[in-house]
Amino acid sequence: MAVVALTSRTVAEFLGIGRHQDGRLFKSTSYFEHTAGKSYAVKTKDLSGGELVDPTKLPTDIQKILSDGILEANVAFAHLTFWPNSGDQTSRASATRKYKKEQYERVQKFGQTVISLWHDSAKKIKL
Repeated sequence: MAVVALTSRTVAEFLGIGRHQDGRLFKSTSYFEHTAGKSYAVKTKDLSGGELVDPTKLPTDIQKILSDGILEANVAFAHLTFWPNSGDQTSRASATRKYKKEQYERVQKFGQTVISLWHDSAKKIKL
Protein backbone atom coordinates (compact mmCIF):
# COMPACT_ATOMS: atom_id res chain seq x y z
CA MET A 1 0.00 0.00 0.00
CA ALA A 2 2.80 2.42 0.82
CA VAL A 3 4.29 2.13 -2.66
CA VAL A 4 0.93 2.80 -4.34
CA ALA A 5 0.10 5.71 -2.02
CA LEU A 6 3.47 7.45 -2.27
CA THR A 7 3.90 6.85 -6.00
CA SER A 8 0.39 8.14 -6.64
CA ARG A 9 1.11 11.23 -4.55
CA THR A 10 4.25 11.87 -6.59
CA VAL A 11 2.45 11.43 -9.91
CA ALA A 12 -0.36 13.72 -8.68
CA GLU A 13 2.24 16.41 -7.92
CA PHE A 14 3.79 15.83 -11.37
CA LEU A 15 0.34 16.45 -12.84
CA GLY A 16 0.04 19.66 -10.80
CA ILE A 17 -2.36 18.48 -8.12
CA GLY A 18 -1.77 19.94 -4.67
CA ARG A 19 -3.72 19.77 -1.41
CA HIS A 20 -4.20 22.46 1.23
CA GLN A 21 -4.22 21.35 4.88
CA ASP A 22 -7.99 21.89 4.99
CA GLY A 23 -8.41 19.30 2.21
CA ARG A 24 -9.11 21.66 -0.69
CA LEU A 25 -7.20 20.87 -3.85
CA PHE A 26 -5.36 23.41 -5.98
CA LYS A 27 -3.41 23.60 -9.21
CA SER A 28 0.20 23.31 -8.04
CA THR A 29 2.63 25.32 -10.15
CA SER A 30 5.50 25.47 -7.65
CA TYR A 31 8.57 23.27 -7.43
CA PHE A 32 10.36 21.98 -4.34
CA GLU A 33 13.69 23.80 -4.19
CA HIS A 34 16.60 21.74 -2.90
CA THR A 35 18.69 24.88 -2.73
CA ALA A 36 17.77 28.46 -3.54
CA GLY A 37 16.62 28.66 -7.15
CA LYS A 38 17.41 25.00 -7.88
CA SER A 39 14.92 22.18 -8.18
CA TYR A 40 15.10 18.68 -9.59
CA ALA A 41 11.33 18.48 -9.92
CA VAL A 42 9.56 18.12 -13.24
CA LYS A 43 5.88 18.67 -14.00
CA THR A 44 3.82 17.81 -17.05
CA LYS A 45 3.94 21.44 -18.17
CA ASP A 46 7.70 21.04 -18.65
CA LEU A 47 7.10 18.51 -21.43
CA SER A 48 6.13 19.53 -24.94
CA GLY A 49 2.35 19.71 -25.04
CA GLY A 50 2.05 18.93 -21.34
CA GLU A 51 -0.50 20.76 -19.22
CA LEU A 52 -1.13 20.83 -15.51
CA VAL A 53 -4.37 19.35 -14.24
CA ASP A 54 -6.64 21.84 -12.50
CA PRO A 55 -8.21 19.63 -9.81
CA THR A 56 -10.79 22.28 -8.94
CA LYS A 57 -12.41 21.58 -12.32
CA LEU A 58 -12.75 17.85 -11.64
CA PRO A 59 -16.00 16.31 -10.37
CA THR A 60 -16.49 16.59 -6.60
CA ASP A 61 -16.22 12.82 -6.05
CA ILE A 62 -12.86 12.73 -7.86
CA GLN A 63 -11.62 15.70 -5.82
CA LYS A 64 -12.54 13.83 -2.62
CA ILE A 65 -10.68 10.70 -3.74
CA LEU A 66 -7.60 12.79 -4.55
CA SER A 67 -7.75 14.80 -1.34
CA ASP A 68 -8.23 11.71 0.82
CA GLY A 69 -5.50 9.86 -1.06
CA ILE A 70 -2.93 12.63 -0.70
CA LEU A 71 -3.73 12.90 3.02
CA GLU A 72 -3.43 9.12 3.44
CA ALA A 73 -0.08 9.09 1.63
CA ASN A 74 1.18 11.94 3.79
CA VAL A 75 0.07 10.84 7.22
CA ALA A 76 0.06 7.05 7.01
CA PHE A 77 3.11 6.43 4.88
CA ALA A 78 5.33 9.50 4.53
CA HIS A 79 5.12 10.85 8.09
CA LEU A 80 3.79 7.83 10.00
CA THR A 81 1.22 9.88 11.92
CA PHE A 82 -1.87 8.04 10.79
CA TRP A 83 -4.11 8.00 13.84
CA PRO A 84 -6.52 10.90 13.43
CA ASN A 85 -8.94 9.00 15.66
CA SER A 86 -7.86 6.76 18.52
CA GLY A 87 -10.91 4.58 17.80
CA ASP A 88 -9.08 3.36 14.70
CA GLN A 89 -6.44 1.55 16.74
CA THR A 90 -6.45 -1.49 18.95
CA SER A 91 -5.21 -1.64 22.54
CA ARG A 92 -1.87 -2.81 21.08
CA ALA A 93 -1.62 0.42 19.02
CA SER A 94 -2.17 -1.26 15.67
CA ALA A 95 -4.82 -0.45 13.09
CA THR A 96 -8.22 -2.05 13.49
CA ARG A 97 -9.43 -4.37 10.73
CA LYS A 98 -12.06 -1.82 9.78
CA TYR A 99 -9.42 0.91 9.45
CA LYS A 100 -7.14 -1.32 7.37
CA LYS A 101 -10.00 -2.16 5.01
CA GLU A 102 -10.99 1.50 4.63
CA GLN A 103 -7.36 2.52 4.17
CA TYR A 104 -6.87 -0.10 1.46
CA GLU A 105 -9.96 1.19 -0.36
CA ARG A 106 -8.79 4.83 -0.10
CA VAL A 107 -5.35 4.01 -1.46
CA GLN A 108 -6.74 1.79 -4.22
CA LYS A 109 -9.20 4.48 -5.41
CA PHE A 110 -6.46 7.11 -5.20
CA GLY A 111 -4.07 5.04 -7.30
CA GLN A 112 -6.70 4.25 -9.91
CA THR A 113 -7.76 7.89 -10.14
CA VAL A 114 -4.21 9.16 -10.55
CA ILE A 115 -3.50 6.53 -13.23
CA SER A 116 -6.62 7.66 -15.10
CA LEU A 117 -5.61 11.34 -14.87
CA TRP A 118 -2.07 10.48 -16.03
CA HIS A 119 -3.46 8.50 -18.95
CA ASP A 120 -5.58 11.50 -20.04
CA SER A 121 -2.69 13.92 -19.54
CA ALA A 122 -0.13 11.78 -21.38
CA LYS A 123 -2.20 11.89 -24.58
CA LYS A 124 -1.34 15.60 -24.92
CA ILE A 125 2.43 15.19 -24.52
CA LYS A 126 4.49 15.31 -27.71
CA LEU A 127 7.83 13.55 -27.58
